[in-house]
Amino acid sequence: MKKIVAFAALSLALAACTAPKPNEVPVTTAPVTQKGFYMFVMNGLGKTIDRVNLKTREVTLGVLKTGEVPNQLFTVGESTYLVNAQDATIDVLDLKGGSKKDTMVLRVGSWPQWLAFGADGKGVVAHYNAFGSKELAWMDFGAKTLEATASAAELAWTSTGCVIANGKVYAPAKVAEWGQPSTSSGCYVFDYATHALLKTISLEATDDPTEISLSPNGKVELGVNTGVVVIDPATDAVVKRLDFKTPVTTMRYASATKAYATTEKGLVSYNPTTYEILRDKDHAIASVASMFGSFRIFNNAAYIPNMASNSIQVIDLLTETASGSDIPVGSGPQDVAFVTVDE
Repeated sequence: MKKIVAFAALSLALAACTAPKPNEVPVTTAPVTQKGFYMFVMNGLGKTIDRVNLKTREVTLGVLKTGEVPNQLFTVGESTYLVNAQDATIDVLDLKGGSKKDTMVLRVGSWPQWLAFGADGKGVVAHYNAFGSKELAWMDFGAKTLEATASAAELAWTSTGCVIANGKVYAPAKVAEWGQPSTSSGCYVFDYATHALLKTISLEATDDPTEISLSPNGKVELGVNTGVVVIDPATDAVVKRLDFKTPVTTMRYASATKAYATTEKGLVSYNPTTYEILRDKDHAIASVASMFGSFRIFNNAAYIPNMASNSIQVIDLLTETASGSDIPVGSGPQDVAFVTVDE
């Protein structure tokens, strides 16, 4: 009986210690928020966008529709921009909410291909004109208005891009007629504010640049016939050439010290700070990435659309090997974008 009384007294004492005091607000523990990661796949042939849960790999087909001949996805902040080439439109998407917020209509026949965004809510669209060559158009994305079109030069037929750096716009120059050998190569430099052509940076005659990108360290990089050419936008000088001994196109950055690029041999890699080649063509990572295929990097993995098999290949960039089986998606996957949500 004494033990029972003692235990009861101890319980009452503990309850008194833990009970809220007058005017004291009880402390509650917030629930742990987990992150959900989703990939959205743009299908060029199916003209749809699919959603993929990257944790479970569950695929929801056709959550959104695209326009005719969708080309690229670009994510800026909470919005994703979908470029529809044949429709000459740019759709503004809310991928988290699964809806289309707005549509910008460009000039009929302009066939937009690529977007570059400035810090002022404006940017540049690289597109074909009605005569088949390529040009640049300055857009105010907020006001949905066209400000100017570059008329001083034609862009490279094979190039898909342009970048903005140091108050200037860089775009590969047209060097030859379609199907003809290159006789010269270059990179146009435009003033971002005035739209004026400032200069043409000369490259080697056979470089024939196919894509352009901006590295995490602010350098302009061009994929060329033998590797990567690096331009410093502070001086507009070619400061480095990476010789992969094979054509390089799409360049993507895992970090400030690790970049990957597509070649006919697979994914090669290099350090975009020191410009040391890490993997050459003889040690390329086996992948389905084609010479003109796009891919994206997210959370230490490369996601590579495979139009031939209607799937997305996943490469674990920590081990640099394939991660599981390919993810089946809709018809003709071309590009992907990623969204992180609280669950």
